[in-house]
Amino acid sequence: MSNIPKLFNALLLDMESFCQSCGRPFTYDPKRSGSENVVKYCSKKCRREKRDKKESFLEEEILNLLMSRDHDKTICPSEVARLLYPDDFKNYMEDIRCAGRRLVLKEKITITQKGREVDTLNFKGPIRFKLK
Repeated sequence: MSNIPKLFNALLLDMESFCQSCGRPFTYDPKRSGSENVVKYCSKKCRREKRDKKESFLEEEILNLLMSRDHDKTICPSEVARLLYPDDFKNYMEDIRCAGRRLVLKEKITITQKGREVDTLNFKGPIRFKLK
Protein backbone atom coordinates (compact mmCIF):
# COMPACT_ATOMS: atom_id res chain seq x y z
CA MET A 1 0.00 0.00 0.00
CA SER A 2 2.79 2.45 0.76
CA ASN A 3 4.15 2.18 -2.81
CA ILE A 4 0.95 3.53 -4.40
CA PRO A 5 1.31 7.15 -3.18
CA LYS A 6 4.98 7.22 -4.23
CA LEU A 7 4.08 5.97 -7.70
CA PHE A 8 1.24 8.48 -7.94
CA ASN A 9 3.56 11.35 -6.92
CA ALA A 10 6.14 10.23 -9.49
CA LEU A 11 3.50 10.40 -12.21
CA LEU A 12 2.47 13.88 -11.11
CA LEU A 13 6.04 15.14 -11.26
CA ASP A 14 6.36 14.43 -14.98
CA MET A 15 5.38 17.49 -16.98
CA GLU A 16 4.46 17.68 -20.64
CA SER A 17 6.10 20.13 -23.00
CA PHE A 18 6.55 20.49 -26.75
CA CYS A 19 9.86 20.22 -28.56
CA GLN A 20 10.92 23.52 -30.13
CA SER A 21 12.54 21.67 -33.00
CA CYS A 22 10.06 18.99 -34.08
CA GLY A 23 6.94 20.07 -32.19
CA ARG A 24 6.32 16.65 -30.66
CA PRO A 25 5.05 16.43 -27.09
CA PHE A 26 7.39 14.96 -24.48
CA THR A 27 7.44 14.58 -20.72
CA TYR A 28 10.20 15.49 -18.33
CA ASP A 29 10.84 15.67 -14.63
CA PRO A 30 11.39 19.30 -13.55
CA LYS A 31 13.41 18.16 -10.52
CA ARG A 32 15.95 16.41 -12.75
CA SER A 33 16.11 19.10 -15.41
CA GLY A 34 16.52 21.97 -12.97
CA SER A 35 14.26 24.57 -14.53
CA GLU A 36 11.26 24.34 -16.82
CA ASN A 37 12.87 26.82 -19.24
CA VAL A 38 15.92 24.58 -19.76
CA VAL A 39 14.00 21.72 -21.37
CA LYS A 40 13.38 22.79 -24.97
CA TYR A 41 14.08 19.69 -27.03
CA CYS A 42 12.78 16.13 -26.84
CA SER A 43 16.07 14.48 -27.82
CA LYS A 44 19.75 15.07 -28.47
CA LYS A 45 19.06 14.88 -32.20
CA CYS A 46 16.54 17.75 -32.02
CA ARG A 47 18.89 19.80 -29.85
CA ARG A 48 21.67 19.27 -32.37
CA GLU A 49 19.57 20.02 -35.48
CA LYS A 50 17.54 22.97 -34.13
CA ARG A 51 15.10 22.91 -37.02
CA ASP A 52 13.13 25.81 -35.58
CA LYS A 53 15.73 28.35 -36.73
CA LYS A 54 17.17 26.68 -39.83
CA GLU A 55 13.93 25.86 -41.51
CA SER A 56 11.44 28.52 -40.44
CA PHE A 57 11.00 29.29 -44.13
CA LEU A 58 9.09 26.00 -44.40
CA GLU A 59 6.44 27.43 -42.09
CA GLU A 60 6.14 30.46 -44.37
CA GLU A 61 5.79 28.25 -47.44
CA ILE A 62 3.07 26.16 -45.79
CA LEU A 63 1.14 29.30 -44.89
CA ASN A 64 1.62 30.80 -48.38
CA LEU A 65 0.31 27.66 -50.05
CA LEU A 66 -2.66 27.48 -47.69
CA MET A 67 -3.50 31.17 -48.23
CA SER A 68 -3.44 30.69 -51.99
CA ARG A 69 -6.40 28.31 -51.64
CA ASP A 70 -9.90 28.70 -50.24
CA HIS A 71 -10.07 28.98 -46.45
CA ASP A 72 -11.68 25.57 -45.92
CA LYS A 73 -9.29 23.69 -48.24
CA THR A 74 -6.38 21.55 -47.05
CA ILE A 75 -2.95 20.70 -48.41
CA CYS A 76 -0.78 17.63 -48.14
CA PRO A 77 2.75 18.09 -46.75
CA SER A 78 4.06 16.42 -49.92
CA GLU A 79 2.69 19.33 -51.98
CA VAL A 80 5.00 21.70 -50.11
CA ALA A 81 7.90 19.28 -50.44
CA ARG A 82 7.36 18.83 -54.19
CA LEU A 83 7.12 22.58 -54.66
CA LEU A 84 10.38 23.32 -52.82
CA TYR A 85 12.39 20.17 -53.61
CA PRO A 86 11.04 18.63 -56.84
CA ASP A 87 13.90 16.14 -57.31
CA ASP A 88 14.38 14.98 -53.72
CA PHE A 89 11.11 15.75 -51.90
CA LYS A 90 10.92 12.53 -49.84
CA ASN A 91 14.02 13.43 -47.83
CA TYR A 92 12.34 16.66 -46.65
CA MET A 93 8.96 15.26 -45.63
CA GLU A 94 9.78 14.99 -41.91
CA ASP A 95 11.09 18.58 -41.89
CA ILE A 96 7.79 19.78 -43.36
CA ARG A 97 5.76 17.72 -40.90
CA CYS A 98 7.82 19.26 -38.06
CA ALA A 99 7.14 22.74 -39.45
CA GLY A 100 3.44 21.87 -39.47
CA ARG A 101 3.59 20.82 -35.81
CA ARG A 102 5.23 24.13 -34.92
CA LEU A 103 2.48 26.02 -36.78
CA VAL A 104 -0.13 24.08 -34.79
CA LEU A 105 1.58 25.12 -31.56
CA LYS A 106 1.48 28.74 -32.79
CA GLU A 107 -2.26 28.20 -33.47
CA LYS A 108 -2.02 29.14 -37.15
CA ILE A 109 -3.07 25.81 -38.70
CA THR A 110 -4.69 22.53 -37.78
CA ILE A 111 -3.58 19.05 -38.76
CA THR A 112 -6.24 16.63 -39.96
CA GLN A 113 -6.45 12.91 -40.63
CA LYS A 114 -9.40 11.48 -42.53
CA GLY A 115 -11.11 14.89 -42.35
CA ARG A 116 -10.92 15.14 -38.55
CA GLU A 117 -8.57 17.30 -36.54
CA VAL A 118 -5.89 15.28 -34.73
CA ASP A 119 -5.91 15.66 -30.95
CA THR A 120 -2.22 14.91 -30.45
CA LEU A 121 0.96 15.90 -32.22
CA ASN A 122 2.26 12.32 -32.02
CA PHE A 123 0.33 11.32 -35.11
CA LYS A 124 1.20 8.55 -37.54
CA GLY A 125 0.07 8.11 -41.10
CA PRO A 126 -1.12 10.54 -43.78
CA ILE A 127 -2.00 14.06 -42.64
CA ARG A 128 -3.21 17.32 -44.16
CA PHE A 129 -2.76 20.96 -43.13
CA LYS A 130 -5.64 23.44 -42.85
CA LEU A 131 -5.75 27.14 -41.90
CA LYS A 132 -7.45 27.97 -38.60
